Amino acid sequence: MHTPPPPLRIGASYYPEHWPRPRWHEDLQLMKEADLDVLRVGEFAWAALQPGPEHWDWEWLDQFMDDAHEHGIQILLCTPSACPPPWLIDLEPDILPQMADGSIKSLGARRHYSPFHAAYRDRAAAMAAQLGQRYGQHPALMGWQIDNELCGNITDCGPLAQAAFQQWLRQRFNDHLDDFCTALGLHFWSQRYSSWDQIPLPIQGSHHPGLKLLFQECCSDYWIAFCAAQVQAIREQNCPQPITTNCYAFNFGMAIDWRQLVEEAPLDCFSFDNYARSAHEACFYHDLGSSMGVPYWITEQQSGPYGANYPWPEDPLRVTTMATNGREHGAEAILYFPWRQIPWGQEQEHGAILDHNGKPGLQFHRVCSTNAQLRNCKPLPPQGIGLAFCWRDSWAWQHAGLKISYAEEMIERCYRGLLGVTPRVEICTHPDDLARLRIAIIPLKCVYDAAWEAAIIRLVVSGGQVLCCAHTFARDAYNAYRSQYLGRTMEDLFGIQVNRRIRIRNDAAITCDDGLRMHMVAEILDVDDAEIITRYSDGPQPHSAALTRKDHASGGAAWYCAGYPDHHGFTALVQRVTTHVGNADVSQ
Repeated sequence: MHTPPPPLRIGASYYPEHWPRPRWHEDLQLMKEADLDVLRVGEFAWAALQPGPEHWDWEWLDQFMDDAHEHGIQILLCTPSACPPPWLIDLEPDILPQMADGSIKSLGARRHYSPFHAAYRDRAAAMAAQLGQRYGQHPALMGWQIDNELCGNITDCGPLAQAAFQQWLRQRFNDHLDDFCTALGLHFWSQRYSSWDQIPLPIQGSHHPGLKLLFQECCSDYWIAFCAAQVQAIREQNCPQPITTNCYAFNFGMAIDWRQLVEEAPLDCFSFDNYARSAHEACFYHDLGSSMGVPYWITEQQSGPYGANYPWPEDPLRVTTMATNGREHGAEAILYFPWRQIPWGQEQEHGAILDHNGKPGLQFHRVCSTNAQLRNCKPLPPQGIGLAFCWRDSWAWQHAGLKISYAEEMIERCYRGLLGVTPRVEICTHPDDLARLRIAIIPLKCVYDAAWEAAIIRLVVSGGQVLCCAHTFARDAYNAYRSQYLGRTMEDLFGIQVNRRIRIRNDAAITCDDGLRMHMVAEILDVDDAEIITRYSDGPQPHSAALTRKDHASGGAAWYCAGYPDHHGFTALVQRVTTHVGNADVSQ
């Protein structure tokens, strides 16, 4: 029996500490008129809640929580660790992270702290515990948000980070330094270390791609631990509400493995701040968010222009399109950012539901109309077609010689192409996710992983279709090329061997006999017992196989594309697969 989706929550970000108290009542009344039922509060309020080391001011938040409850509006309460207050920096100045160029990130921005700073992690957890103890049983409270847009594009590169990385490596390699040096091939360029203390941060210029990959993994682990400390602190106060944190688009970087964050923090909901540049990019993030195995919330939905983003002439339906796309792709909560334009600080140009004057205007009425549509909007059902997406692969590509923008290629080439075939894509961030699919598209999967290999085989053996692309499993866990690119097991599954790899110039492409054009990289295949579907018509080795398929007794098939077409070509590739299994009309 089909389970109906939970009711949609609609809300906005609100900053009661910014406005005089008489204004609260007026805003709450307008929010009810706009059909909002949730407010996100407190993510930058540390200085307002604790103006000094021994000075607390809870009264204003107590009052606002009560006022919101009286108006029938619930609160998503945030921990304020994204902005440690000035008095705390005075006490512990080494909280400020050191940038790659040696400069110290200054007070006055946000995320001006290092996840490697143990004392700050403890202080942030203590603040979360205070909030949990005071508000955990408040009738207005519906959930918790940890921090705000964890990490962003900030990476600490100072002494704390280096010491943490060295310790992390010691644990990773069970204190066996020789094993570490051998695994990374550190005889290259005389990089073999005789002490853990010699290992640098791989941040300047040309550096070892394996060490860079490991530092990315280390940073992700520390950010997750920073979040987890606050989750634990709230849970210890017996707070029953769901806990989340809001993640940001990949143009801020991919420093944190979101799937690992959900599982290890752990989080009860996955949340995303939607400032996507296009509808298909937004849909990608929504499909990714709703594939995490927990409820999916949009904690910031851009409600108006922001600086140079989407100025006039504007699309009058942009807010409606973005919000309804979110709901159709699985969001269970949509919160606009912000309720009112802020007159001060770095976000004073950020569009909002209300303008600076605080009066209902054009955007307010657009949001009211959008919300009426959202109440009748239902999520699209999954189609059984999925796209593999892995943070470790992204980090490997980022730090390898090819330096392909993983997120950009996945969104603009692969996911966009899939949308030409199916209205909703299941994003697979863990090998177990493949079990729920009929068709799996696995591009840019460059790092070998035995669990992913086994999941691919299981899907084909159980009658599913798998399409892998160039560079599949070409690298090991330390970003080194494997001597046998695919490996014997995958060669048997696909019926091919990868003979040679070719890097394609950015302004060039290799054409196939069916019109497909391969970009970025292409491979020369030796075909054993697969069927050749398409051949190269030009390039360094014309007439060699560009697309193959090996059918299996289960009814499944293993497809291999030896390059990367553009998004139109990806649509054509997936249409071939769906046609092969009798699903040519899946988009209907």
